[in-house]
Amino acid sequence: MDNFTGIVLKNMRIDKGISLESAAKDVITPSYLAKVEHGDNELSFFKILLILKNLNIMVIEYMVEYRKFVPDIEVHFSESLQIAYDAQNLTQLHTIQKQVLVEWQRQQDPNLYNQYLISKALLADLTDGTLSQSDIDYIQNYLFGVEHWSKYEYLFFTNTLVHLPENVVLTLAKNLLLNSEYAASPEITDISTRLLINIAIKGIYNNNFQLIKLVLPTAKSQAFLHNNHQHRLIVLYLEGLYFIHQGFVVTGKAQVEKTLDTMRFMDESALADQFTGYYAAFIATTT
Repeated sequence: MDNFTGIVLKNMRIDKGISLESAAKDVITPSYLAKVEHGDNELSFFKILLILKNLNIMVIEYMVEYRKFVPDIEVHFSESLQIAYDAQNLTQLHTIQKQVLVEWQRQQDPNLYNQYLISKALLADLTDGTLSQSDIDYIQNYLFGVEHWSKYEYLFFTNTLVHLPENVVLTLAKNLLLNSEYAASPEITDISTRLLINIAIKGIYNNNFQLIKLVLPTAKSQAFLHNNHQHRLIVLYLEGLYFIHQGFVVTGKAQVEKTLDTMRFMDESALADQFTGYYAAFIATTT
């Protein structure tokens, strides 16, 4: 977590000429909000939304102001890593990793170290590599140590979960689903849906259907609610595999094959090819 939330809320409250009492009304105590503004207390995202309502401020206004406090270099590295990974550009990933490492060594900023670990995880994904045990320990200790996740914790988990032990992923996923506040922001919901899908994919690849059963219903409801067609297709594909595993072979096969055809029809051929290969292997070992 960062300490920017309090600064942004304080600035917006003062700009509006609103007292601590009015801003905190029916949400938290004024003294608690004062400590938030000074960086001594934390707020869940749901309570931030309620305070913004008291301030008559839209979420998008808050996010714009919040982003101003995020160092440009972190935004640059985060976006560059994702672009390079999506393009499977190993050379670019290595280049960015070196740049992140240099900046972390210069600034000793924990957020930059997290970016460095993400770069290692993404490279390992593309090269069938692994992270060291010390890296894995750091990631899980960090994630368990943050009470209220921002989008950066969701992204950190999303980009590294494939390397974490299954029991750790299962526990974090349970914590995520128990926290009803995580879906309050459309931005967070999109990230969390991708996270749940990645957890389900990890479950499929490791034949851990407990993971799939846990996260798939929520992932499906969010994907359809927010009409992200790629998320919807992936969820339907995973659901079809789950049906096959549960013994509904004809239904599952029909759903998977229809989904793969739809992926190709909707210009998602690369995704369809990737999942077709796994589908063939899954059928060979399951039926």
